[in-house]
Amino acid sequence: MTWHPLPSGPHVGKTVPEVFFEDPDYVLDVIETGELNGTVLTEAFEVCRLARCIRVPRGEDEEQEVVVLYHVLPDRSFGGFVIVAKSDPKLREYERFSVASSDNCFDVSIPWRIAPGHERATKLMVEAVLFRYFGNSHRRLTAEKCGAFFDDESNFLEI
Repeated sequence: MTWHPLPSGPHVGKTVPEVFFEDPDYVLDVIETGELNGTVLTEAFEVCRLARCIRVPRGEDEEQEVVVLYHVLPDRSFGGFVIVAKSDPKLREYERFSVASSDNCFDVSIPWRIAPGHERATKLMVEAVLFRYFGNSHRRLTAEKCGAFFDDESNFLEI
């Protein structure tokens, strides 16, 4: 896919995938506020759709069926997540303390929805994706690598 640069705003000149890895809340929010239009809006919708089903990468020796469980702290901030094998006998115990879950994938939008007041919640999920896919949660990706991530269907489960 050809990713077009944002024509205005704080991330002018960057592509939607590039902004998503730097400032995911901006991409999620901009769809809600209607600040984008045309091709760039379509691209933002696609990135947000895919961000709801990012495959949890696992090695050959790891359990292939997992659940990602998301937690909220008593102050309503995002408490993080755990990845639990579906065969783990403690799965039900983990589920008792979670407010949301996703099967075999990261849903980057969940922290944004369950802890809207926590300004870094979504960024923490994106950092987890960066760590899982690139080995470094603070790695700055080029526009090309960001676009390539969203272009690679193997990074996502079908929704």
